[in-house]
Amino acid sequence: AAHSIHLQGIHPSGQLESCVLAEPTQIGQAICADDAELQIWNGFLQACTLAKPARFGPLDLPAGSKITNYNGAPSSFALPQAGDAVDGFGLRLPPGTEAFFCSEAMTLRQLNVDRSRYVAVAGVKLTGDIEFDCGTFRNGQLFEDAMVGGNQRRAGDLVTRADLFP
Repeated sequence: AAHSIHLQGIHPSGQLESCVLAEPTQIGQAICADDAELQIWNGFLQACTLAKPARFGPLDLPAGSKITNYNGAPSSFALPQAGDAVDGFGLRLPPGTEAFFCSEAMTLRQLNVDRSRYVAVAGVKLTGDIEFDCGTFRNGQLFEDAMVGGNQRRAGDLVTRADLFP
């Protein structure tokens, strides 16, 4: 009752655009959580927080994950800050990780990993913003000091695909 409901268009008969659900509700394949914003555009789910674990693109995401769709296809997700890591894209994604897909593809464009956590790419721990070229690693920052390509590198240094896959 304390939350606004937004409709598309200027007339009261417009379609629902956003609201906060009073109870978990199934929208398409997702069961969206109560007490979190739900966004819909032209009748399609745009964003919600999962009330229950669900398949999202190529991944099984835990409850509490925030998902977004673009043109009806998965476009990004954010894992809950607490909980277990999720395996996907050949990586172990720690809690709190945000991931963005390439347009209309189920491959990675970018990961945002909390700087207190890391993702291992080719055995090297990376953190922060990690970029991919539609699934192929492009670059990322070292989580800790490490040997990369036979050279000692410091935490925070940018490493590229050429560094990890010479």
